[in-house]
Amino acid sequence: LVKEFSSLISPEPVVFVSFEIEKRSDIINNLCKIRKELEFSCPFFDFALLRYWEMTNPTALDDSFMNKFHKGFFVSLLDFVVELVGGPNATLDGEFTIPPIISPSAIIDFVNLVCRKFPQIQHNSLFKAISSTSPELLLEKLPKVLGVEIGHLVSLGKIEKPVFIFDAYQESQPYSESEEWLYHLIRAAGHGLYIITSREPLHWKDEGDSFIVHNLECYPEDEARILLEETIKNRSDLVDLIIESTQCLPIYIDLALNVYESEKTVVGEILIEKALFCDRHKLVHHFISHMKPSWQSVVMDLATIRIFNKDIFEHLVKSNMLDCAPYEYEMIIQSNLFSY
Repeated sequence: LVKEFSSLISPEPVVFVSFEIEKRSDIINNLCKIRKELEFSCPFFDFALLRYWEMTNPTALDDSFMNKFHKGFFVSLLDFVVELVGGPNATLDGEFTIPPIISPSAIIDFVNLVCRKFPQIQHNSLFKAISSTSPELLLEKLPKVLGVEIGHLVSLGKIEKPVFIFDAYQESQPYSESEEWLYHLIRAAGHGLYIITSREPLHWKDEGDSFIVHNLECYPEDEARILLEETIKNRSDLVDLIIESTQCLPIYIDLALNVYESEKTVVGEILIEKALFCDRHKLVHHFISHMKPSWQSVVMDLATIRIFNKDIFEHLVKSNMLDCAPYEYEMIIQSNLFSY
């Protein structure tokens, strides 16, 4: 999809980020995923992110994030400082050397040194504010900082209007506008096209025609057939069976393909048809892998029985002392395949 979409809108840049499964609700993890896909410099956001990391848990740094900037971070930041100080003809004295070890503390010390050395630079107050902000407030502001930086680069003509595809976004539970970090990032950016996929409906407030909602309940049958035939070759009978049994629902199609891959070597072709949805482990995994961990433990315990009602749910939560609130029962049964 991303490849085809990119060819349609070229030369606009397309940024694809998946929030699937692991740490799906972790704002910092999701912001890092976005940042690592951006090829342009975002010194304000990078500085704020590193400052947050330094104040909270410096041992939990994202290695791939740091590796991305290991060689180029200070160089781009030095160029940025030169531009702020006085353009390409500006000079920096010997104090401004790249430290031998790239670390959050080294970067923060470097920026603070620049702020002290050049109090007149335009963004001095912003860097100082980031340095003195509490971790809680900084976490709240990080999405807006990244959004503003993206929008600023577009308005200056330094980057084209970007196209973002955010896959498997998870809205806050229960819904809270202040918690919708992606909403605030997009609003702050103000430029570009943002495509957001989510298994549950979003409750974002629409201002004008900013948000257009499309519900994909199932693939068109012709498209589903093409997708299946790419994996299941020369077996039109099996493709027909899967289309009929899945009703072209995307998650069922995905499940059918995975089960086919695991069982296609079974001796006797008829066994594939009989076993297509009998792989209970894969069935359960695909049902619940995108859910919150506290929900997964409940559903896993109930996966082998057909009864799923509120009394059993509450008994299971209490008796096993699970981290799952009683009111979440309704949200669980309305999520994903339970609604089918």
